[in-house]
Amino acid sequence: MIGLRARMSDLSPSEGRIRVPIEVLDSMAREALVRLGYDVKESHQIAEVLIYADVRGNDQGVVKLIGDALRKEPTAGAPSIERRGPLSALIDGRQGSGIIALRAAVDVAAELCEVSRVAVVGTHKTSSSTGCLGFYAKDLARRGLLCFVFAGSKPSVAAYGSYEKLLGTNPLAVGIPAEDDPVVFDMATSATTNFGLLAARTAGRKIPPDVALGPDGKPTTDAGKALDGAIQTFDRSYKGWGLSLVVELLTGPLVSGSFGGLYGAESNWGNLIVCLDPALFVDRHVFESQVCEFVTRAKSTSLLPEVEEVMLPGERGDRLAEVNRADGSVEIDEAVFAALTKVIG
Repeated sequence: MIGLRARMSDLSPSEGRIRVPIEVLDSMAREALVRLGYDVKESHQIAEVLIYADVRGNDQGVVKLIGDALRKEPTAGAPSIERRGPLSALIDGRQGSGIIALRAAVDVAAELCEVSRVAVVGTHKTSSSTGCLGFYAKDLARRGLLCFVFAGSKPSVAAYGSYEKLLGTNPLAVGIPAEDDPVVFDMATSATTNFGLLAARTAGRKIPPDVALGPDGKPTTDAGKALDGAIQTFDRSYKGWGLSLVVELLTGPLVSGSFGGLYGAESNWGNLIVCLDPALFVDRHVFESQVCEFVTRAKSTSLLPEVEEVMLPGERGDRLAEVNRADGSVEIDEAVFAALTKVIG
């Protein structure tokens, strides 16, 4: 709590940003989602994931409500299980929200693991983003399950050596249960995200010079040109390209989803969850205890002169979320807030 109190005193928003009560932002998000065609239950499910991102400082939050990116398709239906076996399931998203489909997949994966201790669940035929993958990985890890979550999307990222849109931003997340909070690793395989670019364009901010290429193949700091061009992979190298390719194939041909702009790129986004009960190999309590033991070891390792602390994956976001929830507010771009206000009229 000492660290929390110290950071509570530093809540002044940075230039071009404002603090908004979390309850207000949540209410606005739900209203916007209803206007985009969702019912009250669906709006609650989607808004919860968006607010989870915003309180953590993740760009997968309410910025998604600007424009038509999350608009519900008139033909959309509730997710349904298309195929099911003792260890696996494939969910038809029925042209609906990726968030709603992946939340359904989490529950199916957990249910399968209760019997088999292993589950592989895919989704396809969704028409929008799943949002922050850490939300789903943390949910499964808190249920005592080790999990891998992968998400595909329409092309916006170039292969290494190219400037053509080929891959999705292709995030992945890993959740590992522990005695205390689970260890959750969540990353996009791209250098930024489409919604990060949208937020920058909306706020009139420049982007870093090495995250995206314009339509001419040259690096750009203009978010609008980047949206028309292509994002680079997170490390701008063959390694990032390789990892992004893996996610593309796991969320494309494996689950009958789109890939490389083919097979319904606008309305057939795919996702994949692989999870297992650690008890397959070891006593669950021993495993969770040893995860905590390693975390303690990592936090106590020797530091370089310029480093104050070794941070675990997700720890920065966890701390920011704690501060924001204690304050009851969250910092967002003023321009994004203004755009969201226009969405709800």
